[in-house]
Amino acid sequence: MLLQEVDERRKVIMGALSPRITAKAKDNEWKAVTEAVNSISRVSRDVLEIRKKFRTFRSEVKKKAAKEKSEREVTGGGIPDTKDWKPTEEALLALIETEAIEGHSGPFESEDVIADEPLLVVLPDPYR
Repeated sequence: MLLQEVDERRKVIMGALSPRITAKAKDNEWKAVTEAVNSISRVSRDVLEIRKKFRTFRSEVKKKAAKEKSEREVTGGGIPDTKDWKPTEEALLALIETEAIEGHSGPFESEDVIADEPLLVVLPDPYR
């Protein structure tokens, strides 16, 4: 349930802060996730506990994926020992960006151009 709720709100929850994605918007989405999880859980948790649970689980899955990747790339190591992925781990892995595990493939973090954001253009000083 936690992963499903986070997935539905992933653009805000996992997105970088911007004029469109504010800290307040993130907090509101986490409150909604917490309410949804608590509605079906026997144990009631607060927002901080839910966020920590997700953060810890995400960290564990990222470590597992990174280790599997490094074992896959070992020279002369033979067939890597593949890990058994639980369905919840696979679901979280689908939420995590590839760059979060393998790193950026290009020289820039993002090559997306955001049309709404102004570009900073530095012109040469005409008095030099």
